[in-house]
Amino acid sequence: MTQQMQNLQLTQSRKCPGGPASPSAAKRLYRNLSEKLRGSTASFEDTYFFGKTDRLRKASAMQGSDCIFEAVEQQDLDSVQILLYQFSAEELDLNTPNSQGLTPLDISIMTNNTPIAKLLLRAGGRESPHFVSVEAREALIGSLVQEAELRAADLSSQAQREGLSLEACQKDKTLKAWEWRSKLYRRMRAGFLHARQYIYYLYFIIMYLFYFLLRAYARTCVCVRACVCA
Repeated sequence: MTQQMQNLQLTQSRKCPGGPASPSAAKRLYRNLSEKLRGSTASFEDTYFFGKTDRLRKASAMQGSDCIFEAVEQQDLDSVQILLYQFSAEELDLNTPNSQGLTPLDISIMTNNTPIAKLLLRAGGRESPHFVSVEAREALIGSLVQEAELRAADLSSQAQREGLSLEACQKDKTLKAWEWRSKLYRRMRAGFLHARQYIYYLYFIIMYLFYFLLRAYARTCVCVRACVCA
């Protein structure tokens, strides 16, 4: 990168100490700093093996939504706090669903991560508008679990057949990424099913209390009528 580009970026950082001023400016900055901060283009699977420091370092090089999704999926509370402090909801595309149709708030709720869910709600996070029913959400999670397990099983069988090679090492990294994603989706499904059971249980209690109050009201009416007739 030339000295002029470095001076330009330094000027931009002085003008915008709190982060890019708009989503378009943020995306331009991500593109300009991408090669400098990342060194090379990372694959889809590589993003799930960066530590907390690496995720925060590459925040200005990635699309905002990629950063926040990665932090939420890794259940990294500190990274989520810093990202929400440094960038606006628009810059992070906080309510834009990913390719699976989920928002960061969806993932935090279904993994039962209350602290992150509260942070996202305070920042204006919303659930995905793609799911109009509980059944649709359950079907999606089931399909994601099935896909991840099939991909992991297929890559595992390929790795056993190919033995040691450069291509096998790359596939092993991909295999670990899909195994991790399979665990994430299973945890999301377990959290979703637990929440649904809790809702049904709460609904049962409310209906029971309503029935109890209705009977008490009926008995009170009978007593009042008896007193009036007397």
